This record gives sequence, structure tokens and C-alpha cells, in this order.
Amino acid sequence: KNYNFRSWTGLRFPLRAGFNFSTEVQADWDNTPAVGADELDTTYRFLLGYEW
Repeated sequence: KNYNFRSWTGLRFPLRAGFNFSTEVQADWDNTPAVGADELDTTYRFLLGYEW
């Protein structure tokens, strides 16, 4: 059987004057990946945002 697991977790921190900083981790796991691919794909994101 083919099993997949996807997780996306993050934190947001308020800064000043409506700006915020976010950090996120996305993990995708596949027990039967394509030839030459890893079972686990991990993405790290660091974001600067603005809210009004």
C-alpha cells in the first residue's frame, strides 16, 4: 500500500507597526517515493509580513 503523511506547522511573532515574522516547517513523507527520491521532503520557510 501507498501511505502519505503531510504536516505543516508554523509560528507567527508580532513585531512593530503591523509587521510580523513567521517561521514554518512543512514535512511530506511517502513510503513509496519515485526512483531516486527520498521518502521525506522537508521545507523550511521564514517570512516577514504586514497586517493592516
